[in-house]
Amino acid sequence: QSISSNNYSLSTLPGTLTVKKAKVDVTALDAERIYGDPDPEFHFTVSNFKNGQTWGDSVVTGAPQFIPAANILDSVESYDLNLGTGSLSSGNYDFNLIKGNLTINKASLLAKAEDTSRIYGDAEPQVRVTYSGFKNNETFANSKITGAPGITIQAVPTSPVSETKYPIEIGIGSLFSRNYDKIGRAHV
Repeated sequence: QSISSNNYSLSTLPGTLTVKKAKVDVTALDAERIYGDPDPEFHFTVSNFKNGQTWGDSVVTGAPQFIPAANILDSVESYDLNLGTGSLSSGNYDFNLIKGNLTINKASLLAKAEDTSRIYGDAEPQVRVTYSGFKNNETFANSKITGAPGITIQAVPTSPVSETKYPIEIGIGSLFSRNYDKIGRAHV
């Protein structure tokens, strides 16, 4: 279509259209691990592509860098799982990095009553308890576990001498820990 005017001489100049990168959301998927264990393999999703594109169209390559706010020594809690651009690359997209959560769950611990003996008619002996399953080179002394297990000996001072051993049962008692759960028990 042409434009004309009796009073003006018309000329046209072309304009330009700049196409800028769209943003896709790169989201860290929530993850879990056990206290004292190494981080699991982290995963991510990419969404909000334009023009019906998908990850499979190879319009985005690479992977983000995962930056967990927790380290192997951190206690049971939920921590941020942050993202860095890492090796993500695209000619058509910039990246909106969305953090996820890394939840550290309690580790299991086993409490075991050690075998012991006593003389017929004597009071029940002190039962020694050993623990296994500690993480991060911890011991009972430095693990911040409080309380003591409940111990029940299935014998009394008048129990007869027997070839059959009397069981020593160990229960949770007042044991408590922020980082250990299911403090298991072994029956002797």
